[in-house]
Amino acid sequence: MLRTLCLATLLASTLSAQPSGTAAVLVLYQPKPGMDRDFELGDQRHLAWHHSENDPSLWPGWTIADGDRQGFFLDGTFFHPWTDFDHPFKPDEDEANWSVNVAPYADVRSVMRYDAVPALTTLTPNQLSAAMMTFCLVTVHPGAGAKFESAIAAALRAASIPHMVMRPITGASEYLIMLGAQKEADLPASAALIESTMAAGGPYVDRTRTETLRYRPELSYVPR
Repeated sequence: MLRTLCLATLLASTLSAQPSGTAAVLVLYQPKPGMDRDFELGDQRHLAWHHSENDPSLWPGWTIADGDRQGFFLDGTFFHPWTDFDHPFKPDEDEANWSVNVAPYADVRSVMRYDAVPALTTLTPNQLSAAMMTFCLVTVHPGAGAKFESAIAAALRAASIPHMVMRPITGASEYLIMLGAQKEADLPASAALIESTMAAGGPYVDRTRTETLRYRPELSYVPR
């Protein structure tokens, strides 16, 4: 399956573990027409295989609730050392199970690798299971990444909302800013933080777009 096509064992990691690295991989799925439920059931079967094999990697999953990708499913893994990616967990067995249970019901639209910016990140692994997550995707002028990060630092340091800034590495060209929320009423505060952050980074930004994701515990893999 795609969870190990790009990624390796997360050694001794759980939701409450301290971050051990900055690397992340995100995989975007589009369920095939009329197959949303089949996809979900197939993914649950595949996650059951991971539990049966005691896979130590953590993969939270979300459904995108609005924006251009509404209805897509996204999962990912975070806080890895980059060296983790060199040692996939049972890749042949994993791929075979994924091909039977997931592949028939959804198309993989993208696989994206990011590097979290520690100085601009307060989100912790346990906060990845927040009920909602705002994603802000930011297209930065070529060559202006360091200036953009410096410009937005003060706005984010003053923020109480858990957040993570991720620098694109490959498979994506946009910065990704993730903001956790526990309920709908928290979303305006996230929007205000995005506005102030983008105002600070504005000289280096071409465009932004935002979307809301809903956490799917039944479609997330948490190691035992």
